[in-house]
Amino acid sequence: MDIFLIVVFFIMFAVPFLPAIIEILFKKDAQALNINMSLYKNPRYFGDSFFEIIHKGLQDAEGTDKILSLSKKKYRVKLSSSPEEVFILDSDEINNLPDKFDNIVICSENLTINRKKFFSKEIFVNGNLKTEEECFIRAIYINGFANLANRINILRWLHINNNLYINADANVGVNCYCEETTFVNAKVNFKKIYAKKILIHKQDESIDKKKSY
Repeated sequence: MDIFLIVVFFIMFAVPFLPAIIEILFKKDAQALNINMSLYKNPRYFGDSFFEIIHKGLQDAEGTDKILSLSKKKYRVKLSSSPEEVFILDSDEINNLPDKFDNIVICSENLTINRKKFFSKEIFVNGNLKTEEECFIRAIYINGFANLANRINILRWLHINNNLYINADANVGVNCYCEETTFVNAKVNFKKIYAKKILIHKQDESIDKKKSY
């Protein structure tokens, strides 16, 4: 009787471990899970896609691939399902726009934002960006570097082909891509930041807010 109880005890003790023992012996689930890696998005995806769309739209509308050599200031181009107006302006002209502007803007040079602005559409800067006043931007592509010296709120994405300096409270959107080094202070909201190097510094050790181009 005692032997029977001992056998029953060991059987009951071993039952919970039986599936694991079978898996070790027969390895029914030895293969890796089938994860579709093609769903991964390149961090340059948003900026590169915008550049291609705006480039193709203006090329189709004007028959040239030299966007910044176009003479007119306003173009009506088909960027998606419906035509949109695109403005090619210099830095002064952009600062003289209404406080709220609802069209895509291409800056033909370095851009310094020295007036409070609200851009509900995308901006393309063919040079460097410096923000001296608070601004709200839907999304922005910068062909040079950016010095965010005043509060900025970016709704969607930020694409920079050089260094990024953040010297003021900032929300850099859902996707922030920097080709080189990103200098970030302690008061920056973001979901994703990509850069070759990211340096986080304290507020009182931030880089010179008066940095010029």
